[in-house]
This record gives sequence, C-alpha cells and structure tokens, in this order.
Amino acid sequence: MDRRAFTLIELLLVIAIIALLVALLLPVFQQARKKSYELVCTSNLRQFYVAFSLYREDYGEAPRYQSYLLPYIRDRRILKCPEDVYPKGAAFFGSAPGRDPADLSEWGIFTSYYYFRSFTNPYIHRLQQADPNHGIAACILHGKRAPHLRGSQADIDYTGKVLRLRLDGSVQIAQGVKLLCYEGRSPSHIRHPWLNFTDVRPIPREVLDTDPSLRGKEVWECEPDL
Repeated sequence: MDRRAFTLIELLLVIAIIALLVALLLPVFQQARKKSYELVCTSNLRQFYVAFSLYREDYGEAPRYQSYLLPYIRDRRILKCPEDVYPKGAAFFGSAPGRDPADLSEWGIFTSYYYFRSFTNPYIHRLQQADPNHGIAACILHGKRAPHLRGSQADIDYTGKVLRLRLDGSVQIAQGVKLLCYEGRSPSHIRHPWLNFTDVRPIPREVLDTDPSLRGKEVWECEPDL
C-alpha cells in the first residue's frame, strides 16, 4: 500500500487557508456577539420600564433614584448590560441618594444605565417641552470605546450609539451621539445628560448655562482624541 505523508508545502497551504478563514469570519462573529448584547440590553431596559411604571403607579411620580426601583425588580441582573466592564457599573454614581460622602459605597447601586432624574435637573421642563417622549434611562456602552478605559469614567469613554428607554416604554437606538467640547483653560469635554436622553439638537443655551463650567462658553459636539 502506497502511503504518502503531507508535504511541507501542503501543510503550509492548509494553515494559510485556515488563517484566512479565521480572519474573514472573526469580524462576523464579533458583530453577532455585539448584536446579541444589544438584544439583551434592550430586554433589560424594557424590564426596567416595567419597574419604573409600577413605581409611578404606586407613588404618582417618577422615582428620584434607580435604587428606589429595587423593590420592583426581581432580578438585579437586568441592571447590568453585557458590555459593562466597570467594577461598580458604568452608571453607579448618583443611582442612590448617598448618605456618607466619605463612603463611595453609599453613592449608588450597581447599574449600567444612566437614569433621568427630574428633580435634580434644573432644565428638565425644557427637555419635556422639546421632546415629550424623551428618554428615562440610557445605555451608552454599545458605541465606540476609547482605547484606554479610565475606570469610573464611562460617560467620557464612549461615543456613538446609545440605547435609550423612552417615556412610552419603547427603546430607541440613537446613532452618532458625541461628547460636548468647550473652551476653558484648554479645550475640554463632557458628556451632557441632554445628549443621552434626546436627539433634539442643538442643546438650548439656557440648558447649557445651568452648568457653571459651560455658562457663557462656546460649545460644540466633538469626538476628542481620548
């Protein structure tokens, strides 16, 4: 019986074909994974809305903090987006009232979702006028990520896509959401809450002026090199 082994050329050719297939298919798999994460996040936001609605029915107003929704949430995993890599959650700060300023653990609950807080935003009536179906919770983690994460700086680590839960319970995919740049001692940037909760542009001047760091300054939407 004539048995032939693979030659070196044949082995190299097979390896090259496998490497090419992997290079072609890997982006497809990555896109499929990211899409599945969006679907999970969208489902989470819809369950968030159920808790929000139940609270509003009981108390006649929107909850001041996300932590107030916990009695209405069976599984806290709905507060976690699969894309969230932050130890305390991307939107940890400000998600609970906080009692001891020296104890950061009192500042929030684990959550990936930025929350609309009507009682703290001095411009909220302007948002309601501009967009009656504005967002109440938003996930910013499906956009473009900065090359180097900064730990608790999720709000300026991402630009681009936002999943936005709106007052009617629908989940809107907002594209092209940018940071807000402004002139100071040197050009700086922030993520203004207005950008998370509505597509209405530009941000009204009276809204910008509620922030001392932006008052009277020229501002523009930007994607700074982070």
